[in-house]
Amino acid sequence: MDTIALIAVAVFLFTYALIIDERIHRAVAAMMGAAVVVFIGIVTWEGLLEHIDFGTIFLLLGMMIIVNTARGSGLFEYIAIRTAKLAKGSPIRVMILFAIVTAVVSAFLDNVTTVLLLTPMLLYVARVMNLNPVPFLVTEIFASNVGGAATLIGDPPNIMIASSAGLTFNEFLIHLAPIMVVDMVLLIGLMYLIYGRSMKVSPDERQELVRTLDSLDERAAIVDRSLFNKSVAVIVFVVLLFFIHDRIGEILHAVLPFVDPAMGLEPAEVALIGAAILLFWSRQSPEEIFEKIEWPALFFFGGLFV
Repeated sequence: MDTIALIAVAVFLFTYALIIDERIHRAVAAMMGAAVVVFIGIVTWEGLLEHIDFGTIFLLLGMMIIVNTARGSGLFEYIAIRTAKLAKGSPIRVMILFAIVTAVVSAFLDNVTTVLLLTPMLLYVARVMNLNPVPFLVTEIFASNVGGAATLIGDPPNIMIASSAGLTFNEFLIHLAPIMVVDMVLLIGLMYLIYGRSMKVSPDERQELVRTLDSLDERAAIVDRSLFNKSVAVIVFVVLLFFIHDRIGEILHAVLPFVDPAMGLEPAEVALIGAAILLFWSRQSPEEIFEKIEWPALFFFGGLFV
């Protein structure tokens, strides 16, 4: 390798060492690495934008806006209470149902948000049953990662892989989702083998949990009914659009002949369209929503791309 290539590799490895060390925030480490390669001319200022995968950045941004707008309606709290009630007081059923719900939601929405908003209900159930919450939390975390790997939009690495390989949402889903279903079955079975014996409760404790959960009103968790309905409608619309994003031209051409049948939408376009519709329809303050976006994550990926 020539000198420039060696320097580039050295900067790359040093940047990753800073990220692994964690004493410096990973976004700052990535931006510092990007600044170095630009400063010494390995990447020119004119060519800087060519190295950033804006498809990944804008897809993440759009989904963050949708999730942060929807969470203000009480949607996730509603899901958590409904899931807990379906378990009928069984600790094993609580673990399985929350794992499945976490995996499904994480496949289409932000993993971290899903775990953060479902965890309080899991802790509450474990406290009522007088059980160690660790088995529930460990299962939920693994389920979030498994579910997130099932779709193109589930995790940032999926987005980058699909973007580089030119995979559509459906192509990614067909190859990964079946494997993730198998992984979920193995995960639940493994967690049952490891923790099953420690998750026994007496009939009295089980009845107490059922009574306690029945006293909770999932409808009361919905703090804004209008925003709740709009959020659900937009999320369903966005998910459906992901399934047909590469064939949207064919579908529109049947109704509007002037539309090019070869036209397709990129996943990032779908996410931004959904974000724009939800913000416009819900009339939520954009300042409040934008403050909740994980900007460090976006700058981390931007710097890393460079």
